[in-house]
Amino acid sequence: MVRASRVRNLLSAIGISVLTACGGGSGGSSAGATASAASGYKIVANVTGLQSGTSLVLQLNGQNPLVLAANGGVPFPVSLPSGTAYQVAVATQPAGEACSVTNGAGTVAATNVTNIEVACAANPAVTYTLGGTVSGLNGSVTLQDDGGAPTPLSANGKFSLPGRIVDQAAYDVTVSSQPVGQTCTVTDGAGTVQGADITNVSVACVDNPAANFSLGGSIDGLPAGTSVVLDDTVSGTTQAFAANGTFSFDAVMSGHPYDVTVATQPAGGSCTVTNGSGTVGTGNVTNTTVTCNVQYAVGGVVSGLTAGKSVTLLDNNSDTVTVSTNGFFTFPTQLASGATYAVTVGTQPVHQTCAVTNGSGTATADVTSVTLGCTTNPTYAFVANYDSNNVSVYSVGATTGALTQVPGSPFAAGSSPASVTVSPAGTLAFVANANSNNVSVYRIAATTGALTQVPGSPFAAGSSPYSVAVNPAGTLAFVANAVSNDVSVYGIDATTGALTAVPGSPFAAAAPFSVAVNPAGTLAFAASNGSNDVSVYGIDATTGALTQVPGSPFAAGSYPSSVTVAQP
Repeated sequence: MVRASRVRNLLSAIGISVLTACGGGSGGSSAGATASAASGYKIVANVTGLQSGTSLVLQLNGQNPLVLAANGGVPFPVSLPSGTAYQVAVATQPAGEACSVTNGAGTVAATNVTNIEVACAANPAVTYTLGGTVSGLNGSVTLQDDGGAPTPLSANGKFSLPGRIVDQAAYDVTVSSQPVGQTCTVTDGAGTVQGADITNVSVACVDNPAANFSLGGSIDGLPAGTSVVLDDTVSGTTQAFAANGTFSFDAVMSGHPYDVTVATQPAGGSCTVTNGSGTVGTGNVTNTTVTCNVQYAVGGVVSGLTAGKSVTLLDNNSDTVTVSTNGFFTFPTQLASGATYAVTVGTQPVHQTCAVTNGSGTATADVTSVTLGCTTNPTYAFVANYDSNNVSVYSVGATTGALTQVPGSPFAAGSSPASVTVSPAGTLAFVANANSNNVSVYRIAATTGALTQVPGSPFAAGSSPYSVAVNPAGTLAFVANAVSNDVSVYGIDATTGALTAVPGSPFAAAAPFSVAVNPAGTLAFAASNGSNDVSVYGIDATTGALTQVPGSPFAAGSYPSSVTVAQP
């Protein structure tokens, strides 16, 4: 028996030694490594971001669930031998969070696996819309959710308030501003979001009972003894008011528009309306203001105006009146008391000059002292002096016909002035300078006859211009250019008198020495001594361009040097 026991003890001793040796292997492995090799290796999950009070369930290779309630490194309850594949995945996410696994798959390589990272983060907040339906609305209602931003609505049907509400949040929709003439009531406007959009808020609007309110305000500055007639153009109500102070129309229904204007101004005054239009709300309208000012007429007397003539006057360079007869005149626009006036001549009558006396001042009553005296301008004769390169100007004796040179005469022209003509209004003189190939244009002083060249004068013409003519309207000038064999046509600037060639100018003619225009201003005639004929042109009413009429040119005598047109 003793021998048998000793044998068993010896075998036991031999067995332990073998496990230890096998566990030891080569390379000096520790006893801990030997134990892992014998029992397998740990799979450790390192958890971060897990919220307190929540739990996460992981699984290893589709089983072996591991429940985690805190952050940190936690091993699975099973160990895996070296060479075994592993895969860690999330079996159950924690409430309100989402966790993801990094380095979760691989093969055990004779050591514990400790690099598996499980990162958790809170889920984005879930939000929902808040809205419903509006019915019966005839204007604009403003809604508000629990003190949030006011939202105006102006149409019936579905609505949605701006922004979104998180789950489980409370809401309370109210009317912050009622539509004019209506009352809107909210149903199902308060509650708590329960994981879905809120679409059942109901806003029902009904008309308020009819109510009338007065339409009025105040009148100020109305001249004594006068009245102003006001008109509510919407209702068609007119009413005269003869005193300053408060005024009131008949009542207007709530929600209805109004528009107060002045229908008739007071005598000697002018009234304007402020805050005259709008919509009647839930109270009387009292802010319409009618402000009146005493106004005075500006006028005077015209004398010396020739029958059939007219003169245009300006007040303060804006208000105009055209006077065609001698006697009293008045400007159409009156001036407020204390306003200044300045009367000037805008357009002189043809062949006359009118001068204003007592034309400026301050209006403190009706102005009747302005006087306008008109005189007939002298008659002047103009002579082109070919060799002395100037123009002589003479006044013509009204009864004798005698000529008297005006002060400053003669006036310098271009080289070899061959012809001179005057505009129909008698305000401009045109000189054809034959050797300098241009046209001089002068402003004629109505009372003295003195000549002053207009800006830009002289203006280039063709070669050897010998004749110049102006159409009856005074808008076009025609120049016969003898050597360049053409006719130049210019537009005349109504303000400055400057010349601008019309499109297509010059127009062909054979050595024209003279040019004329018919009284209707529709035809131009050029005497061509180079071809012994007369060219006739139609004048374009818009552009001034010339087009020869059918059959033109027409035969003339030998060397035609002048042409004129008359209508007896």
